[in-house]
Amino acid sequence: TPAPGTTRRPPQSPLKRLRSIRKGMLARCLRNTAARFADYGGRGITVCQRWQDSFDAFLADVGLPPSPAHTLERDDNNGNYEPGNCSWQLRGVQANNRRNNVTLTFNGETLSVSVWARRLGMSRVTLSSRLRCGWPVERTLTAPVASRTRD
Repeated sequence: TPAPGTTRRPPQSPLKRLRSIRKGMLARCLRNTAARFADYGGRGITVCQRWQDSFDAFLADVGLPPSPAHTLERDDNNGNYEPGNCSWQLRGVQANNRRNNVTLTFNGETLSVSVWARRLGMSRVTLSSRLRCGWPVERTLTAPVASRTRD
């Protein structure tokens, strides 16, 4: 049960949720009064005509979300909402496809700071702090984390 003073919405049916996802996608890309239009339609990102015209075509192309934790992601963050550029991803994966992510390339692999931190068992804050202090990428990712002791 929810804590006092809070409410918990019942989960939407997958089909109802997909309708809501499509509605938000269309608004962000096509309606210049939408709150996030500047980040989507304002950057030239649009929705293919097939998906604009038909929910059934949208459903046929993307399918239902695999779980409530999945969101629709554009694989090319600068590309349009269209077949071949959209897939269902977990929220954490989608968060790594943001325009404002800082990426680091090391040993031929480019990943966001958050992914490097998880992979190395380090804090994202530690890596970000090292970069802000002007550390080179190799040192940022390979230097051991100093342990802090309290007197």
